[in-house]
Amino acid sequence: MSLLFTNNAVSTLASGISDVATSLTVQAADGLKFPNPTGNDSFLITLEDASNNIEICECTNRSGDVFTIVRAQEGTTALNWLSGDSVELRITAGVLSQYRQGVGDSVTSTAINLALGAANIHDFIECTAALTITLNDAATMGEGYQVHIKNNSTGVVTIDRATGTDTIDNVVQDITIGPGSSAYLSVNTNENGYISLYRELAAAYPIGSYFFSEIATNPATQLGFGTWVAVPGRFLVGVGDNGDGKTYTVGEEAGQKDAIIPDHTHPITDPGHKHNLSGGGNDDDGGPRPPGGNNAGSMNTAIATANTGITVNTPAGSEAVTDKNLPPYRGVYIWRRTA
Repeated sequence: MSLLFTNNAVSTLASGISDVATSLTVQAADGLKFPNPTGNDSFLITLEDASNNIEICECTNRSGDVFTIVRAQEGTTALNWLSGDSVELRITAGVLSQYRQGVGDSVTSTAINLALGAANIHDFIECTAALTITLNDAATMGEGYQVHIKNNSTGVVTIDRATGTDTIDNVVQDITIGPGSSAYLSVNTNENGYISLYRELAAAYPIGSYFFSEIATNPATQLGFGTWVAVPGRFLVGVGDNGDGKTYTVGEEAGQKDAIIPDHTHPITDPGHKHNLSGGGNDDDGGPRPPGGNNAGSMNTAIATANTGITVNTPAGSEAVTDKNLPPYRGVYIWRRTA
């Protein structure tokens, strides 16, 4: 629900209304000067006559120049009004009371109570030491009450929901604020509880979320909620198949930081080669063997040259494969929320 405003919205009644009427009409085209409520939104108008009689009404709907109104707001009385009486959108005491002047304090070890009307009610609280802040029921704190709580200590500040029937973020639990963190609380009695940026921050990090930092502090301390476990020595990869035939699944852990050299072969193509032979032969008696001779004997040969055309280079030494499977990286702390 929002209270709407426009500047300089002034008109007069096009016709008179009784003290029980639930609608009024302003002069032709003057309706455009006023807000146009939707849903649960509304705006306030003040009716005034020549005798300075006043009635404040809440307008919940406007159709052109016709206003649907709720009568006798902020302690005023429903009256009969005449054509020509003033209709204006004014700032009222009720509106201003929802925007109290800020009250801020720096507190150390004293537990403070945020009940509406208490002497130590605050709009901003700076906590310089670990302490407990007690929240009362939303009804006792007042609709629209807001407070910013900043923890500037090295300890934990606890927001205690006390014994009321309302809840913090619709969950029956206390809130803890870690060092350097804040909570923004506002009261909404229509939702039966406290609504805050704490809830929005927690929703931004649901269970299964990851938190990255170059600070070693567990996010539970920094954010004030959740159970977080460290994920050391792991890269993250997107779930699914990017078309290379490998499908990655949630929670899958695999991979190897060291390079792996599998068993393999190197194919060699022989471009052709020759062997040049030289030598001589003798028969059994030591004399030369006659041409076409069949006498037994032996031939001694020796290989003078052998040229295959194949060259194999062997490195002087081999390189270690440890850590050779890692891409360029930067080290950070990675945390995963588990509860």
